Amino acid sequence: MKTARIGIFSATFLLAATTIWADGKFSRPVYAPSIPMPTLSSTYVNKLVVNSSNLERTVAQDKCESQGIREIAELMKSSTFEEMWVFIPDAEPSKKCKWIEIGRDAIAAAHEATVKVDRTFLAKAMVEHNELHLYHFHPLAYFETCGDGIICDELSLPITASQISEKGLLSNLRYGMPSPEDIYFMMDISWEFDQRRGGDAKIVNRVVTPYGVLDYALTEEGRQRFEMERGLRTAGLYIKLVAANALFDDNIHRIVKKNPDSISSVVQQLVQSMNNKNLRVTLIPLETYQP
Repeated sequence: MKTARIGIFSATFLLAATTIWADGKFSRPVYAPSIPMPTLSSTYVNKLVVNSSNLERTVAQDKCESQGIREIAELMKSSTFEEMWVFIPDAEPSKKCKWIEIGRDAIAAAHEATVKVDRTFLAKAMVEHNELHLYHFHPLAYFETCGDGIICDELSLPITASQISEKGLLSNLRYGMPSPEDIYFMMDISWEFDQRRGGDAKIVNRVVTPYGVLDYALTEEGRQRFEMERGLRTAGLYIKLVAANALFDDNIHRIVKKNPDSISSVVQQLVQSMNNKNLRVTLIPLETYQP
């Protein structure tokens, strides 16, 4: 379904491509290979921030993962820009865990937000660290709000499907999941990390949404399939399209119809519908990260 807001989370990282949804076509981005970027100065911050400047990168040191996720959840409520970070765990006694901003060229338009990824810096981080956790978020500003004067929770999640238009509910649920382009980026960056680090590599891809934190990764079968197809134009296309099918209006509507009074059940079942022999998607409630 093509709507005015359809670009926001498909365009987590900007470049042009085309994907077909249930009733039409609309532009979707693909991910660029690593593009050399100038070395940026680092600005150290106490809390994670959305930085729309390309002149510096922000770094938050000595910040645990759960604390950073809570701060991303707060940024999600107020920011119209998207942002992406790499979290580096405290894997060695001599090193402290930290969050490093890797988003670039962020744009927040009336109906969509886009951000590119600093693949040059990310490639350097791959060489220096054997474990990386990548996070981005889907801004609440681009979700549909409750209709008919009904006041929703601060995260604008309807308690029942009747509190929001069907069109709004379907788009909210779709945007609350990792997009097919998020999944393709995960496949591509995971393959690159594996090539650089070998068997000791661990990379995590997560998106923070109003419905929770979504962790998504290839299964072993999916990893082998993507690696086998890597040199072909169709590399990862099948896995991406299967994920897209799960986010079609018909599938989401079917799940909502079975659970008209429980959005949490809808979200759980929608997540399950994205899982298959090639892809694993896991929902982690935001409450898990409360202090």
